[in-house]
This record gives sequence, structure tokens and C-alpha cells, in this order.
Amino acid sequence: DIDFTSIKQQYYDVHLLSIKNLKAGAASQSTGIQLYESGTLEDASVYHYANNYNNTGPGGSELRSTGYKHMRLFNTSSQAINGINAYVYFYNLGDSSKYSITTNHFFMEAASGTYYAYFGNGLLPQASEVDGIRIDSGGSNNYTAFETKLYGVKQI
Repeated sequence: DIDFTSIKQQYYDVHLLSIKNLKAGAASQSTGIQLYESGTLEDASVYHYANNYNNTGPGGSELRSTGYKHMRLFNTSSQAINGINAYVYFYNLGDSSKYSITTNHFFMEAASGTYYAYFGNGLLPQASEVDGIRIDSGGSNNYTAFETKLYGVKQI
């Protein structure tokens, strides 16, 4: 897991998370986003998400939930991953009167030669000030390499 605990939510209206060249071994895992509220990680099954994906193999699908442990981003599906490149936008993190929302897009190359394109969104359905972000590896952190950065964006 990776934690961002100083996101300066009082200054930025939007946050952008980039993930570059993530590689993973052959264990299946669901990777997603969890949020910190006043320093406490929200890790209960309260998150909503909806993702669509397509691939060069057997086709695509929709994945969704209204009660999951994180806002799901992707699943490595029991295969080694040559690389994942992704971005996630976060909205309303510093506004205690609004729900926190994400939008995301991922491109993944599996070792099998299959390519996947994901897009989707997530929601923490409770109004709260979010002051931290966790990339949740789903409990089986088998990432072998990647680079991640978090940016703050101020709207005018």
C-alpha cells in the first residue's frame, strides 16, 4: 500500500494521481483507492465504483459495486503484468459538505500479450473532509516496480 498523508486539501480543489509503469507478479489482486478522513483511514465496505474495460482478448466487461473495501481501479487477474499506466482525478476532497469523487483511466499490458483499457469512477458516499489517499493493493502487494506522483490543481 502507498499512503499520501499530506495532500493539502485546503489549497487544492482537484488532485491528480499518476501511476507509471506498474509491474506485478502473477498473483490476482484488486487495486483501488481508500481515503483518510481527519487522519483515519476509511477501510469499511462503503465505497462505490463502476469501471468498464475492453481488451484485445475475449472482450470487455463492466465491474461495479455499491459496498466495497475501496474504489476499485483494476485487477491483475492472476497473470503477470508487464506494465500499467494510469491516472486518477479526485474531486471535493477538502469540502466537508460534499462526497469525494474519482474518475480514472488505465492502460494495462499483460504478460500474455493481452492489452486492457479501463475507465471508470468511484465515490465515498459520505460528506467529509478527506486529508489523505491510499493506493490499496488488495492485500497481496506483489508489485515489482512503478512510479507514482500526486499533484494538486487549483481551479480559478
